[in-house]
Amino acid sequence: MSNRNTRLFTSAISVSRLANLVIPSGVQTVVPFDTTNFDRLGEYNTTLPNNVQVREAGFYLVSSQITWQFPPLGFGYISLITQNLITDVGMVRSHSAVALDYLSQSVNKLLYMAAGESVQVEVFQGVGAPVTLQGGERYTFLSMVKMG
Repeated sequence: MSNRNTRLFTSAISVSRLANLVIPSGVQTVVPFDTTNFDRLGEYNTTLPNNVQVREAGFYLVSSQITWQFPPLGFGYISLITQNLITDVGMVRSHSAVALDYLSQSVNKLLYMAAGESVQVEVFQGVGAPVTLQGGERYTFLSMVKMG
Protein backbone atom coordinates (compact mmCIF):
# COMPACT_ATOMS: atom_id res chain seq x y z
CA MET A 1 0.00 0.00 0.00
CA SER A 2 1.42 3.35 -1.02
CA ASN A 3 1.43 6.38 1.27
CA ARG A 4 1.36 8.78 -1.69
CA ASN A 5 -0.98 11.71 -1.34
CA THR A 6 -3.56 11.21 -4.10
CA ARG A 7 -5.54 14.27 -5.14
CA LEU A 8 -9.16 13.67 -5.93
CA PHE A 9 -9.59 16.84 -7.96
CA THR A 10 -7.23 17.51 -10.83
CA SER A 11 -7.72 20.30 -13.32
CA ALA A 12 -9.95 19.09 -16.15
CA ILE A 13 -12.04 21.32 -18.36
CA SER A 14 -14.05 21.17 -21.57
CA VAL A 15 -15.80 24.13 -23.18
CA SER A 16 -17.53 24.32 -26.53
CA ARG A 17 -19.14 26.71 -28.95
CA LEU A 18 -22.77 25.69 -29.53
CA ALA A 19 -23.77 28.65 -31.69
CA ASN A 20 -22.34 29.14 -35.17
CA LEU A 21 -19.77 31.95 -35.36
CA VAL A 22 -19.04 34.11 -38.41
CA ILE A 23 -15.28 34.72 -38.83
CA PRO A 24 -14.24 37.81 -40.82
CA SER A 25 -11.63 37.46 -43.54
CA GLY A 26 -8.05 38.54 -42.84
CA VAL A 27 -8.46 38.91 -39.06
CA GLN A 28 -7.01 36.55 -36.45
CA THR A 29 -10.06 35.94 -34.26
CA VAL A 30 -10.32 34.52 -30.73
CA VAL A 31 -13.09 31.91 -30.48
CA PRO A 32 -15.49 32.74 -27.62
CA PHE A 33 -16.96 29.57 -26.15
CA ASP A 34 -20.55 29.65 -24.92
CA THR A 35 -20.96 26.34 -23.06
CA THR A 36 -19.08 24.71 -20.19
CA ASN A 37 -19.24 20.92 -20.52
CA PHE A 38 -17.27 20.41 -17.30
CA ASP A 39 -14.84 22.43 -15.21
CA ARG A 40 -13.54 20.66 -12.11
CA LEU A 41 -11.70 23.64 -10.55
CA GLY A 42 -13.62 26.61 -11.94
CA GLU A 43 -10.87 27.69 -14.36
CA TYR A 44 -13.10 28.77 -17.23
CA ASN A 45 -13.66 32.51 -17.10
CA THR A 46 -17.29 33.12 -18.03
CA THR A 47 -16.80 36.91 -18.00
CA LEU A 48 -14.14 36.54 -20.71
CA PRO A 49 -15.61 33.58 -22.63
CA ASN A 50 -12.50 32.68 -24.57
CA ASN A 51 -10.09 32.24 -21.69
CA VAL A 52 -9.15 29.21 -19.58
CA GLN A 53 -6.88 30.30 -16.72
CA VAL A 54 -5.18 27.56 -14.70
CA ARG A 55 -5.04 27.71 -10.92
CA GLU A 56 -2.02 25.45 -10.46
CA ALA A 57 1.35 25.18 -12.18
CA GLY A 58 2.00 21.97 -14.08
CA PHE A 59 1.92 20.17 -17.40
CA TYR A 60 -1.39 20.38 -19.27
CA LEU A 61 -2.58 18.52 -22.33
CA VAL A 62 -4.54 21.08 -24.34
CA SER A 63 -6.73 19.96 -27.26
CA SER A 64 -8.89 22.03 -29.55
CA GLN A 65 -11.00 21.42 -32.59
CA ILE A 66 -12.74 23.90 -34.83
CA THR A 67 -14.92 23.13 -37.83
CA TRP A 68 -15.36 25.48 -40.80
CA GLN A 69 -18.80 25.29 -42.41
CA PHE A 70 -18.86 25.09 -46.25
CA PRO A 71 -15.31 26.45 -46.71
CA PRO A 72 -14.76 28.01 -50.17
CA LEU A 73 -12.34 26.12 -52.41
CA GLY A 74 -8.73 27.17 -52.92
CA PHE A 75 -8.14 29.01 -49.66
CA GLY A 76 -6.17 28.41 -46.48
CA TYR A 77 -7.57 28.10 -42.97
CA ILE A 78 -5.65 28.30 -39.69
CA SER A 79 -6.53 27.15 -36.18
CA LEU A 80 -4.19 27.74 -33.26
CA ILE A 81 -3.83 27.59 -29.51
CA THR A 82 -2.34 30.69 -27.91
CA GLN A 83 -0.94 31.04 -24.42
CA ASN A 84 -1.49 34.25 -22.44
CA LEU A 85 -3.14 35.93 -25.47
CA ILE A 86 0.20 36.38 -27.25
CA THR A 87 2.22 33.22 -27.83
CA ASP A 88 1.19 30.75 -30.55
CA VAL A 89 2.00 27.33 -29.08
CA GLY A 90 0.23 24.99 -31.51
CA MET A 91 -1.10 25.52 -35.02
CA VAL A 92 -2.62 23.66 -37.95
CA ARG A 93 -3.04 24.99 -41.48
CA SER A 94 -5.40 23.45 -43.99
CA HIS A 95 -6.12 24.19 -47.62
CA SER A 96 -9.57 23.58 -49.09
CA ALA A 97 -8.76 21.80 -52.37
CA VAL A 98 -12.02 19.90 -52.86
CA ALA A 99 -15.66 20.75 -52.26
CA LEU A 100 -16.40 20.10 -48.58
CA ASP A 101 -19.41 20.57 -46.36
CA TYR A 102 -17.07 20.91 -43.36
CA LEU A 103 -13.35 21.28 -42.72
CA SER A 104 -12.27 20.26 -39.19
CA GLN A 105 -8.92 21.19 -37.67
CA SER A 106 -7.48 19.75 -34.45
CA VAL A 107 -4.56 21.09 -32.42
CA ASN A 108 -3.05 19.18 -29.48
CA LYS A 109 -0.20 20.44 -27.33
CA LEU A 110 1.43 19.50 -24.04
CA LEU A 111 2.27 22.76 -22.24
CA TYR A 112 3.91 23.72 -18.99
CA MET A 113 1.78 26.46 -17.46
CA ALA A 114 2.39 28.53 -14.35
CA ALA A 115 -0.53 29.35 -12.04
CA GLY A 116 -2.57 32.19 -13.56
CA GLU A 117 -1.53 31.54 -17.17
CA SER A 118 -4.23 31.08 -19.79
CA VAL A 119 -4.95 29.46 -23.15
CA GLN A 120 -7.27 30.48 -25.96
CA VAL A 121 -8.24 29.19 -29.40
CA GLU A 122 -7.82 31.52 -32.38
CA VAL A 123 -8.66 31.12 -36.06
CA PHE A 124 -7.79 32.86 -39.32
CA GLN A 125 -9.09 32.65 -42.87
CA GLY A 126 -8.24 34.71 -45.94
CA VAL A 127 -11.15 33.96 -48.25
CA GLY A 128 -12.04 37.62 -48.78
CA ALA A 129 -15.50 37.13 -47.26
CA PRO A 130 -16.82 35.89 -43.91
CA VAL A 131 -16.79 32.12 -43.27
CA THR A 132 -18.80 30.38 -40.53
CA LEU A 133 -17.50 28.12 -37.78
CA GLN A 134 -19.92 25.26 -37.14
CA GLY A 135 -21.36 25.30 -33.65
CA GLY A 136 -21.81 22.16 -31.58
CA GLU A 137 -20.02 20.31 -28.79
CA ARG A 138 -18.42 17.85 -31.22
CA TYR A 139 -17.45 20.50 -33.81
CA THR A 140 -15.86 23.44 -31.97
CA PHE A 141 -14.31 22.91 -28.53
CA LEU A 142 -11.35 23.28 -26.18
CA SER A 143 -10.45 20.59 -23.64
CA MET A 144 -7.55 20.39 -21.24
CA VAL A 145 -6.38 18.25 -18.37
CA LYS A 146 -3.51 18.62 -15.93
CA MET A 147 -1.00 15.82 -16.44
CA GLY A 148 1.32 16.55 -13.54
